[in-house]
Amino acid sequence: MRLSRLIVANFRNLQNIDIPLSGGAVIVGENGSGKSNLLYALRLVLDASLSARQRTLTREDFSESLGLDPMGDGAVIEVSVEIDDFEDDPGLVATLAGALIAGDPMRARLTYRFGPRDDQEEESPPAYQSSIYGGGDLQRRIGGELRTYLHHVHMHALRDAEGDVASWRRSPLRPLLEEVSRSTPAEELGRVAEALESASEIVRGLPAVASATEAIEQQTAALVGALKRLEPTLDLAPSDPQRTLRALRLYLDGAAQRNLSSASLGALNVLYIALLEIELARLLAKGEIEHALISIEEPEAHLHPHLQRRVFAGLLADDGPTRSTVVATHSPHIVSVTPPRRLVILREQDGGIVAHAASEAALSEAEWDDMARYLDATRSELVFARKVLLVEGFAEQVLVPRLARIDLDEHGVSVCAIHGIHFYSYVRFLDAIGTPFALITDGDPGAGSGRTGADRIARLVEVIDSGAEAEDLGLFHGETTFETDLFETSEANREAMIEALLSFPWGRRVRAEIEEERDGDTLDAESMLTYIERVSKGRYAQRLSARVESLQPPHHLQRALDFLLG
Repeated sequence: MRLSRLIVANFRNLQNIDIPLSGGAVIVGENGSGKSNLLYALRLVLDASLSARQRTLTREDFSESLGLDPMGDGAVIEVSVEIDDFEDDPGLVATLAGALIAGDPMRARLTYRFGPRDDQEEESPPAYQSSIYGGGDLQRRIGGELRTYLHHVHMHALRDAEGDVASWRRSPLRPLLEEVSRSTPAEELGRVAEALESASEIVRGLPAVASATEAIEQQTAALVGALKRLEPTLDLAPSDPQRTLRALRLYLDGAAQRNLSSASLGALNVLYIALLEIELARLLAKGEIEHALISIEEPEAHLHPHLQRRVFAGLLADDGPTRSTVVATHSPHIVSVTPPRRLVILREQDGGIVAHAASEAALSEAEWDDMARYLDATRSELVFARKVLLVEGFAEQVLVPRLARIDLDEHGVSVCAIHGIHFYSYVRFLDAIGTPFALITDGDPGAGSGRTGADRIARLVEVIDSGAEAEDLGLFHGETTFETDLFETSEANREAMIEALLSFPWGRRVRAEIEEERDGDTLDAESMLTYIERVSKGRYAQRLSARVESLQPPHHLQRALDFLLG
């Protein structure tokens, strides 16, 4: 089974969202883009722990686009979750029988609806109710039993892991201890009872303990009288061994036995997730649930970057037919270990929120694998940027932000080097996630037919929009290479680049050669590139970036920046 689609209508800032899913999802977006609202919408459908009161919404939960009195106008909030890939599981087919919808392959749809009651007079003010129904039929009401089988656990952003573990009612440790108590044989419980009584007898016999117990009893009698006095005891544990096992406390750091209160927030959250995983595995193994869904809001608030990558690489890798993970995050470290198909990007656009699913990018398996490696290596800058400028290599990545003469971070523009000329998969991916982009590539006029920069751009136009002009799509190429174009842009560029070249520790013969060519005005762009390649383009770009104040960007780069910043 997998979650295949999420549809949200009129809920808070999610007026009209329709997202294809690939099982689990990692949801990314700026503050206020609706990530938390999307997780809550999912909970309205699937989380059986939500009470009827929590499912009853208010006027403030309706989209502002519906006007000042949406409930007076009879507006409806709906959230639908579609599920597929379960036809080979008889248990799930039976569980979801009341939610099936027409089509092949087999699919089910569960819908939460908050709208006017259907049994009231038309002229009366609308009275609202919440309901969950299956398929497309409002009369096919879905009860809590089905949603219990599709088990949903949610971890809030501002969660109190220590408090939850310590609280018997909320603790993920509770099911584990109850299972320990149930599964311990009677003879072993008997040995526990004997040991407890022996230890307790020794403790009760301590004069200080006996004196403290007597003092408590006497003080309560003084407060309420002899007839109402309490009979307190100070003891190690309850005499009932099953109650003792259920009262076991969790400590950390082995023999040191540190209390949870002394642990870090990160350690407590790792512990909480581990306990949750154990319980979900137990429920699945016993057939008490058919599928486990974990939704987690902003896990990065409590985990070091290395732990973020390690923990969520494992969680997301474990997703499959019986479990799904949905995460809302700002963390590039979590996104870097996310299978790219599972990324969902929320963006504000034209006054509303639009959702983009990376899974809609038309990429081959090899291209998806390349994209996963790229996002991992770059810590996913491509995903978090408002706008992207794609460049070929490290030299452009170093120099372009300085040549732009404005703060690209302020405009949300990331310069992303793909370390080659294979732009096609990146263009498709950015288009799928709704990120505005431009790209620059070298002209390479001597590369041969079909391999020049102009040829690359022409093929990209076919990929994006065959009827458009390249520059209208943000596609730009230089005359030759980036370094030679930069050299030939202006005399000031020429002088700055030569000074940067001479700042390297050349031998006397080579230095004299460079200076002679400079003084004789014979150091042309081709010779300059030869010298640059001897120290490497990346190393030279780093040295040149210190002199960028006197440089003018090449014409194709300036046009690309103008396109992006528009």
